[in-house]
Amino acid sequence: MIYFPILKSLSTLAVIILAGWCGRRLKIFSAADTKVIAALVYNFSLPALFFVEMARIDFTAVGVTPLLVSVLPIVVVIALLMIGQGTGLISKDQFILLGLSVVFGSNAFFGVPFFESLYGQWGLDMAVYTGAMLSVLGIVSSITLFEYALGKHQGIFFLLRILKSPLTLSIVFGAAFQLFKPYGVFVQDMVMPLARGASGIAIFMLGMFMHDHFSPAMVKKALPLALFRIVLLPLLTLALGMMIQNTAPQMRRFLLIQSGIPAAISIAIFAERYQYKVGELTGMVIVTSLASFATLGLLYVLSAVLF
Repeated sequence: MIYFPILKSLSTLAVIILAGWCGRRLKIFSAADTKVIAALVYNFSLPALFFVEMARIDFTAVGVTPLLVSVLPIVVVIALLMIGQGTGLISKDQFILLGLSVVFGSNAFFGVPFFESLYGQWGLDMAVYTGAMLSVLGIVSSITLFEYALGKHQGIFFLLRILKSPLTLSIVFGAAFQLFKPYGVFVQDMVMPLARGASGIAIFMLGMFMHDHFSPAMVKKALPLALFRIVLLPLLTLALGMMIQNTAPQMRRFLLIQSGIPAAISIAIFAERYQYKVGELTGMVIVTSLASFATLGLLYVLSAVLF
């Protein structure tokens, strides 16, 4: 059955998210436990996974095309929004909110387990390869937009702390190990036990996050922002995918499906830190996460038809 892989992948994620939601609903985990699990994922599990994968991926074989196609739609949207604000078509708040809806996808939390389930080892490799670039871009862009929103310009030190975070450092060191190979396999084996649980724990935490923050009012408020991301990024990625004829069909399918990955939970975390549009941005994360089950399925079918 041609559509079995996507049904299996989405069903797997849905079950783990539901387990996380039930864990909070049944009070097996408290709100404080959510923060502890988040700290484990951010500081240990995902960094270990990214280090191991970055250290083993052959960058020269993959090339820069996946990175360009992943990043360019975001750059184009931000450029258009800047023009819109500069010409008075949209307000400053609209520019910031729409920008935040597209700059930071959940490529680490959601994308890695999704593509590993969908495409196996190749999917995991590609999700980490493009997710590394998109995560760094998302961190820098989102903090820049929050700083612009409040006019503080004091977040450079916070930004530096984020860029020195375990996840960012794991990407840098993993790439260095791939390039220079200093006892790479030995070190990879040392951190592999931490890496193995990263995907499942990250998705489990998403279920806990949804339980703690979901509300119909928030969803209604966030719907325009969510639709902006859900519609625009796949359209731009599709246009680019049609132009890169010399790229393998499987890679073009991956890049199109990747454009349907939901917004990152980090957007909601940053919104709380900056106290800026918390309801809209938290709701946008939840709506894009829920809608991604339909979006990713549709993009899978579309990619199979076109490529």
